[in-house]
Amino acid sequence: LEQVAQRCVGFSGADLEALLNEAALLAAGRGSGKVELVDLDEAFFKILMQGNKMSRKAQDEMNKIIAWHEAGHTLMTKLLTDDSISTVTIVGSSSGAGGVTFRTPRQEGLQNKKYLRNNICIMYAGRAAEQLLHGDQDLVTTGAAQDIKQATGLIRDYLSLYGMGDMGLLDLSQLRRDYGDIVEEASRLSKELYEQTLSLLTEHKEMLQKLAESLLEHETLNESQIDAILAA
Repeated sequence: LEQVAQRCVGFSGADLEALLNEAALLAAGRGSGKVELVDLDEAFFKILMQGNKMSRKAQDEMNKIIAWHEAGHTLMTKLLTDDSISTVTIVGSSSGAGGVTFRTPRQEGLQNKKYLRNNICIMYAGRAAEQLLHGDQDLVTTGAAQDIKQATGLIRDYLSLYGMGDMGLLDLSQLRRDYGDIVEEASRLSKELYEQTLSLLTEHKEMLQKLAESLLEHETLNESQIDAILAA
């Protein structure tokens, strides 16, 4: 139950009901008289990824890219925060979604400046890991699109709402509708944090590679497996 609870942070009562209903259907489908963890795992994936699991062939080049991408998010989370990663998977979905890293903050509530910057680095880590895999920035893929979107929103709030940039303690949204004045600073911060991310992953490239290879072999890793790989 603790493992399930870690995955379901932020779920409403209705979300939990939907998860258990889906798990019950899956358990019945396989002829089981009770819901087990395997059913909850499958239901969680189906709801979050909006599709059924589709197994991958480990030798596929695209799978290798996805494995490195998710390994980047996972490793950077472990290096920079105390947050929990209940699961990281490269199992495909019938919805077309690729891999995913399920991350749960250890603490809720107020977040400091360092934690926000680390979050942006974690979002950039998938793209940085792809660059390290290929050794060529021109060969990175479009897989980081959602990461970039989330990072851009966080950088915007960091500068214009939280007063953590060079413009001082101002809520810029109250002064003007557009964010034109902070684009230059946002670009500078983005480049700075991406370089920090790339540098840290380069320093720990052996760990990154081991995580990626384990994902290619097993497709899904839980937190104890992740910690064991990094400890080794």
